[in-house]
Amino acid sequence: MNKTKPITGKFATLTFLLAAVGLQLWFNKDHYFAMNRAKCSFTMIVLIGVVLTWIVGLIEGIWHKREKQRMTLLDWCVLVFGCSSIVTCLLSSDPAFTLVGTKGMFVGGFTYFTGMAVYFVVSRNMEVKPWVINTVLVAWTAIFVWTILNQCGVDLFGMHERMRPGDETLHVSSMGNANSASDAFATMVPFAIILMLMEPERWKRWALVGVSFVGLVAAYALNCEGVLIGLLTMMPFVIVTALSDQKKVNIALVLLLIIGLSVTIYHFCCISDVLKSQNGLVYSVSSYWIGEIITVISILSLFTRSAGIFKFNDESLRLTRISFTIICLTILVGFVAVSIAKSWNDPNYGSTRGAIWKGSIWSFRLYSPKEMIFGQGSGMFSKNVTLAFAMLFGKETTELTYATCHDSILQALLTNGFIGLGCLLLGVFAMVRDWFRDLRPIVMRPSSKYATIRNTEYAEIVRVASFVAVMGYFGASLVESTYPHTVILLFTMLGLYRSSFFTSKLSRV
Repeated sequence: MNKTKPITGKFATLTFLLAAVGLQLWFNKDHYFAMNRAKCSFTMIVLIGVVLTWIVGLIEGIWHKREKQRMTLLDWCVLVFGCSSIVTCLLSSDPAFTLVGTKGMFVGGFTYFTGMAVYFVVSRNMEVKPWVINTVLVAWTAIFVWTILNQCGVDLFGMHERMRPGDETLHVSSMGNANSASDAFATMVPFAIILMLMEPERWKRWALVGVSFVGLVAAYALNCEGVLIGLLTMMPFVIVTALSDQKKVNIALVLLLIIGLSVTIYHFCCISDVLKSQNGLVYSVSSYWIGEIITVISILSLFTRSAGIFKFNDESLRLTRISFTIICLTILVGFVAVSIAKSWNDPNYGSTRGAIWKGSIWSFRLYSPKEMIFGQGSGMFSKNVTLAFAMLFGKETTELTYATCHDSILQALLTNGFIGLGCLLLGVFAMVRDWFRDLRPIVMRPSSKYATIRNTEYAEIVRVASFVAVMGYFGASLVESTYPHTVILLFTMLGLYRSSFFTSKLSRV
């Protein structure tokens, strides 16, 4: 039997909370682009938590021997990616700049290395407990509410005083730029939704209903297509979870009601000028009264279901689950395909994302073989790709100051080369493979399996939630920038996912 390290576990939990809560809530009152500098400074505090956990773990290991934990494919991907970021810095012509990262973004080798360290500290030492997850959800809910208030024109802490006119809606809560909030919310909202679907206790489930509702409204209010792609990416996994068995059909209908009501409330706030964001895809869709229609359908379905007018059997439930999953995947693939086609033909598409993506692909052809393997790092990416854009579009270099690719795949390729891109794609593959092999059977179990929650079973619920959260992040990051706090949040959720492969007082699988 494997003995746990109680003190090390507490330090690992503290590090997790610093990364998932402290870093996300930390803010200053400067212009919203300066928020990244504040987040970068707090990242140092997170790294201190990592170092302290390592030291305590080494000391405590003298008395508490533990079995050596095997490395999975996901572990190797995170390890190689984090270490390759440091190698890229050493090979760069400007190591210091590459280590810190592009000005304004501050996502360099330091951020990636810290994220890797958080991942291994959390995954190896933290035991998943309800109070930890509840603390995270409370903090995230505060961010959701704060974002909605900002988009309603309420500046709680005077953070908009030094902004340029018209920039107020671009700065939300403690997330900084709305693009960074897009990545974060595409992670936070799916996490809350899955917990709501799998939570066995009624009062906790209804509390999570409120969190999910507020989170969805906040996500719509951002008016960023990135968060919508993230939510679409999570939907197939949510459908499998929500319609896993007949006992979960009612909570699945409640989820449909939440989606309908959230779109309805968002639409009402927009047309009544409460929200200052009367544009964007969700507003366009809601103008056709889609939210109201979904709400009516869900209410009627809940009524007829509770009255016993219609019932699902296992076969009809399976067909329904497959049909909805195919529909969501079709919408997601079509949405991404149209975006790629538009960006290739129109350089100004998506706030010049078309130019960024096209120029990024074109500039990669100029890399040396060494740079193609290890990348140029985020700092050098800004310098060299900006020059490439100038050559491609015939503009002065000073007119173009692109700091990131606004796409996680291109960003990994240009900043960390084929090694970084390979780690990213293999990591996603490893998690999806685990879903079909390990996670899908978990969500297909009867609800009675979770009637009496023990730590192991709660960890399984969190494992599904963190997996879907990472998938949401990956979807949003296909069209959004990377920021210090969102990158650390990604590694934190990956660490939470791995830490959930845990049986209390036994070795990890």
